[in-house]
Amino acid sequence: MGCHLSSFHLPVKFFNFHHRNYSFTQDDRIQLETFLLNIPNHCQQTIINLSKQDLVNLIRKHRLALYFSLKKQWSLTIFYERQAIKRLQILLPNEKDHYAFSIFYNVLSAAFLAFGQVESAIEGIQLSVVIQLKHTPTDYRNLSKNYFYLASMYNMLQEWQPAIEYLLKAIETSRHMTPIDEDFVCMLENELEKTK
Repeated sequence: MGCHLSSFHLPVKFFNFHHRNYSFTQDDRIQLETFLLNIPNHCQQTIINLSKQDLVNLIRKHRLALYFSLKKQWSLTIFYERQAIKRLQILLPNEKDHYAFSIFYNVLSAAFLAFGQVESAIEGIQLSVVIQLKHTPTDYRNLSKNYFYLASMYNMLQEWQPAIEYLLKAIETSRHMTPIDEDFVCMLENELEKTK
């Protein structure tokens, strides 16, 4: 079963929630909607059901990680994204593979890679792929890109066999895209030839 990301608008009553003198600001609302737009429909309710203050604090940590990644301050990116992951693990103790973790692991992996910690970057993308396969197995575009990222990282480590395996997975997965991105497939095939 595939899943579609769609435009998502939270009901007004969701934002009128007050929690001990706590209410959503306009910025909180925008950040929350932006975050939820990246989560498949069937995974959104779990996030919406979180304590509103916890939810906003979680998203603020993630946004700080994104901010510091734009500033190329990788240690702060890693720090804040790890905080977001730990907080979400506490908030969702029985859903360690909720789709939101995939988003966080992708950001964390990019920071590890930029910081030169390739093995940690690989681990994060692999976790992300497992989550994506569970929740969005027909999101061929994101899956094939993550397989390509894994292949590229294994190439950096000069580990040719896993690099080839992930390139083959990326090619196979990308051929299921609708429409097929022929340029992307061609680039993957060229990378495979260079890696062999």
